[in-house]
Order: sequence, then structure tokens, then C-alpha cells
Amino acid sequence: MGLERWPQERDPTVLGAVVHGPAVVARSPGSAVAVRCIFARPGGLELDLVLRAVGVQAEAAGRQSLEEPDDRGTRRCEGSWLGRGGSELDLTIEIDGRKAVVYPFEQSASGGEDEYTSEFRVAVDVLPSDGRVTLITSWPRAGLAKGGVTLTLATLDGLEDRVVQLPKED
Repeated sequence: MGLERWPQERDPTVLGAVVHGPAVVARSPGSAVAVRCIFARPGGLELDLVLRAVGVQAEAAGRQSLEEPDDRGTRRCEGSWLGRGGSELDLTIEIDGRKAVVYPFEQSASGGEDEYTSEFRVAVDVLPSDGRVTLITSWPRAGLAKGGVTLTLATLDGLEDRVVQLPKED
């Protein structure tokens, strides 16, 4: 039986507080996945991540996920997490002993013959009681071996007072 999937309930009118900065999640020769920033908001976390590949790994990642090149040789993909042919970047997040897969609510990717970049945002509907979050990722078909990292977040105390509330529709 596979892992459950994290629900991604999020309120776009609430800007979370920064609770962790950049960190590498997994690295293989020619490719890496890193978290740019983790935001906490009442009820959950949002993570901004980036996958970067060069050389033969970029070609493999592009072949798995990007459309045909435009007239400048740039290939793009907007919003598609699944690569063509069933290949995808696997991302699992573990919080308080609960481990589940997560898929982005926003994603963009671009690349050429020698480089590939995918930026994506994910959300989970829980805050860690111990302040720790573990990220595990891999994309074997694009040359990224399984790797992971456990991050200790900045304090979540007083979170309600640290988020920014944007206007809501009446």
C-alpha cells in the first residue's frame, strides 16, 4: 500500500511567517533539490522548493517533463507535476511521525539542452509539535538519487501574530 497524500488546504490571503531558510534536500552528480524557504501559518506549512539539473541530468529531466523547445530552444512546462511516461519527482514529508507524499499547488519548469530548473510550492495541513520536518525526495529517471533532510524550524510560538493577513473577498 502506498503512502497517503498530504491535504493541501491553504488560504492565499494569509502570508506565513518564515520559519526556515535555504537547505539542500537531496543531491546527485548534476542535480539537486533544495528548499528555498518554509513558511508557517496557523494550520500548516508552505514550502518553496527548486530542482536544478545540468548536463545529462538536465536532458533527462527535460525529456521527462518538458514540452518541445520554442524558437529560442527553451522548453517549458506549467503546472504539470507528472513527467511524461509516468516519471515524476517523488516528494515525501514527515511531520510528527506521519509520512505522506505531497504534490505542488504551483509549479513551473524550464530548460534547454544543458540546464533544467523546476520551481514548485507545496503545502501541508499540520504544524509540527516538535518543530521538525523531514523531506525525502528522488527522481531516478532524471538522475536524482533518494535523499533527505530533517530541518528544525524556528519557533512556532505566537504564529497568529506573525503572519500577514491580506484582504479577503466580502
